[in-house]
Amino acid sequence: MYYKPLVYLLFFSTPWMIWFFGAANYYSDYISSTYFSDHEEQNVVYDFIVVGSGAAGAVVAHRLSTSKNIKVLLIEAGGDPSFLNSVPGISADLIGYPETDWMHMTVPQKHACWAMKNNQSMWNAGKVLGGSTQLNMMFYLRGHPADYDNWANLTGDVRWSYENVLPFFKKSIKSYNGEFSDNKKHYSESDYGFLNIEQRRWLSLYEEFKESGEQNGFPTIDANGGSQRTGFAKIEATQKNGERFGTYSAIILQLENKPNVKILRYSRAMKVKLDKNLRAEGVWYMQHGVKKFARAKKEVILSAGSVNSPQILMMSGIGPKSHLESVGIKTKLNLPVGENLHDHIMTILAPFLINQPKSFLAERDFSPAVIYDYSVNGKGPLTVPNALHSQLFYSSASVRKSGVDWPDIQGFFAPAGTQDVLAKSISRGQNIREEVLYPLLEPHFGRDSFVILVGLVRPKSRGNVRLQDKNPLSRPLIDPHYLEHPDDVAALVDGVKKIVDVFESSEPFKKLETRLPKQHTKGCEQYEIRSYAYWACHIRHFTLTIWHPVGTCRMGRVDDKMSVVDTRLRVLGAKGLRVIDASIMPTIVNANTAAPSMMIGEAGSDAVREYWSQQFHVSNLWDYTFSLKPQAKCYYSQLV
Repeated sequence: MYYKPLVYLLFFSTPWMIWFFGAANYYSDYISSTYFSDHEEQNVVYDFIVVGSGAAGAVVAHRLSTSKNIKVLLIEAGGDPSFLNSVPGISADLIGYPETDWMHMTVPQKHACWAMKNNQSMWNAGKVLGGSTQLNMMFYLRGHPADYDNWANLTGDVRWSYENVLPFFKKSIKSYNGEFSDNKKHYSESDYGFLNIEQRRWLSLYEEFKESGEQNGFPTIDANGGSQRTGFAKIEATQKNGERFGTYSAIILQLENKPNVKILRYSRAMKVKLDKNLRAEGVWYMQHGVKKFARAKKEVILSAGSVNSPQILMMSGIGPKSHLESVGIKTKLNLPVGENLHDHIMTILAPFLINQPKSFLAERDFSPAVIYDYSVNGKGPLTVPNALHSQLFYSSASVRKSGVDWPDIQGFFAPAGTQDVLAKSISRGQNIREEVLYPLLEPHFGRDSFVILVGLVRPKSRGNVRLQDKNPLSRPLIDPHYLEHPDDVAALVDGVKKIVDVFESSEPFKKLETRLPKQHTKGCEQYEIRSYAYWACHIRHFTLTIWHPVGTCRMGRVDDKMSVVDTRLRVLGAKGLRVIDASIMPTIVNANTAAPSMMIGEAGSDAVREYWSQQFHVSNLWDYTFSLKPQAKCYYSQLV
């Protein structure tokens, strides 16, 4: 039985449901904040102001509010997510709506994004309580140990080595239901944890995927167990009983019950006010069209992400002097804010056609039984976003020459059948022109298939974030300089060729008569299909963001000209001002960035607590004590 009418009803009603819940939440907050709020709150001085409630900001607010004597203000530009956000299977249909998504747009790219409208990449980011953890694919990945050891080397601070950040990863875990629960060194549960981690609950074609890897030198690996390397792995995710379990469910709902925490919804942070001594006094923000000011006694902490955090700093007069002057902003601190921007990118290989009904073909499989299985049992394809349940890591040729298996390629396996609604979701979510995408997919609508996304997770290209003008509500200018470094293209081509060979030549997929149709990408007709030049052309057309921008408020040594914050995440030259989010990464980790951002939130809030405990010469300012030893190799003693 086919369920095409049901699928199209859901697909076309989703925008209206998002609008309805967004409008209801907005006007409810407008009425309560305008007519029923305590006007004396405008005179409240908070100990800490945290801007942004995503993967890092929610953690910071949570950890700083453990003492009832500490007043914390959490400022969020969006409102509450709707029930739709909790359903993983419709994640792709929830991005690209202004009610909950920043929908940042890059400037036109010269070397990439040729299949996109105006050569621009759309960067989806959560404008909602919980931030991007309410829109993402819920991957729980930490990265390679070398990522963090490299940070320690670049910054000169051993506290950022893998051995020393591992306790912060573990501290966040409340419940681990993954495949490697026996690995207590990496997965022990914490009394202070809030995260629930589990495997995907729908694994169609996984056995074929796994066997194909083993036949081609890709063993099954523990991607988070400190030994990440070339191999295949199931995806572990921040889910609970099959539902999304981001920082909204894990943290924000608990914060709302704390009398010492105030959460401001629909409040757009514009800039930080600095006094004559460059101390942060508070934050100017816009709530429901009214400009307001919140005052901080101790610190202002920016956790607004790699686009908004640098924008707020530059609006505050902290940034490259020449650029600030060009838009009419007086420079207070000349720092390279907005530089060092880099992002994970991927290209799409689809459709890999198969001859058996083993993929999720919504028009055939989206049945009442599937809805029941999700709603009652927490199982089935609706527990998996975009059918993404497995992944692979691969070190390209240039990395292998170094003798270290530090993967620069990450592949995503999604047994999703080829259909119109899939094509529309990809097109809308990635700003792709339908006239380029549809010739690849439309001839195969209604066929069982799977999709492979090939990601570059150690890019060498670097870009920047700039201000458009001095209006804090204007969109920033984002230029990632995608694929400007030739090594990035070479690595992706190597990864694409390897992955196509694996899935077309392995015995399990041969039995399914697996094939990637040999049809040209529009704009690449002049190249021999599957040649190096052809794949390079395909990659430059289909340059898809993985929504992991980092690096724009770079952490580093105080004498490093590229540093914006020191290793305790304090803005250089300022007082009472920190940045705690993915923008501080000196270099990007080689995996999805949500878990590393939470780790940064843990490490950053720990640095804040350490500093203020020392200022007051007490050990009980927070609910547990510190025993920091600056020369110690392991810092786990800080956490308990």
